[in-house]
Amino acid sequence: MLEIKSCPRCLGDLLTNRDMYGDYKQCLQCGFLRDLEPPVKPITLRSYAPESEKESDAA
Repeated sequence: MLEIKSCPRCLGDLLTNRDMYGDYKQCLQCGFLRDLEPPVKPITLRSYAPESEKESDAA
């Protein structure tokens, strides 16, 4: 994805790219690089009932 005039150093154009280390943005005019953090996925919690409750529910 190309972002026009978004470089914090020279107000050049930033191109979003990916390599073996992850995603990054690079300025086409001055070469400025900024690593992008991977999106954080929310943790899903599971509730486990004690063994005694599982046996009483099955009966």
